[in-house]
Amino acid sequence: MIYLLSLKSVSSLFQSPVFEAIVKMGSIMIQIVGITIGAVIVFWQVGRNHRINIDLQRENYKEQLKLKIYETLADAIIDAQQSKAQLWTTVVTTHGKISSYWYQKKELHLNPSPINVRIHTLMNANETFGCSMSKLINNIERYEAALPKFDIFRKLFVIMSDIMRQAFINYYTMVIGYLPTDVPPELIDKLHAKVIEPRQPDDGVMQELKKLSDKFGKLSSDMGAYIYDLQIALQNHLIGSLFGRTLPPRKPADPQYKVIELGDDKIHEYAELIEKLEKERA
Repeated sequence: MIYLLSLKSVSSLFQSPVFEAIVKMGSIMIQIVGITIGAVIVFWQVGRNHRINIDLQRENYKEQLKLKIYETLADAIIDAQQSKAQLWTTVVTTHGKISSYWYQKKELHLNPSPINVRIHTLMNANETFGCSMSKLINNIERYEAALPKFDIFRKLFVIMSDIMRQAFINYYTMVIGYLPTDVPPELIDKLHAKVIEPRQPDDGVMQELKKLSDKFGKLSSDMGAYIYDLQIALQNHLIGSLFGRTLPPRKPADPQYKVIELGDDKIHEYAELIEKLEKERA
């Protein structure tokens, strides 16, 4: 009897409005919890996708910046290489042109055409090279934050440019006395000549000119090699990953010639090179 009463009481409890309200409230709470969890998952996924997109945008921007830096420095390298080649050619061939001119005139008794090198030819070539090297150095400084290891090239180019400038001045100061001078148009009829012939250099002068031009030629070759090393380093550092390959370093036939690489194990070696060049510049 008591058991039946208990079942009846439980049955009536389940059918009571209070219990129905509790069940309904629990159902609503379950829905709210489900919606809340779903919202949290959605917001987390949105945040995750946003972070991924930001990372992708950052990487894309880095790659674009790398290409911009490479293009800027590559253009500066081309200018430096071309102007260096022009100056080198002008300097190292002038000695031969002077020697050939006087040999034809004095030994073969010919009347050769005047030497086609003028004072302004040398000055313009040197000025163009100096400007191109300044442009290259300034661009390396400009991107120092992105290319901290490349500061070795900046230091090297600054010192080498000074050494080459002094070598050029030494050569120029001697050679200008043995180059022809163009007569101004208004004086051609009066002087009966278009070109004023320079004096003939003696053997001692020719030997000294050869020595000075050879020294400048050696410095120019060294500078060209270091510019080439910069070009290799830029390609490997900035665009190598885009193409999945890197370029090997320069391999000079004579191991005494330095190759500039960006490995940390080379820092001491480069410090010695810089010290040596600083002494030469002084």
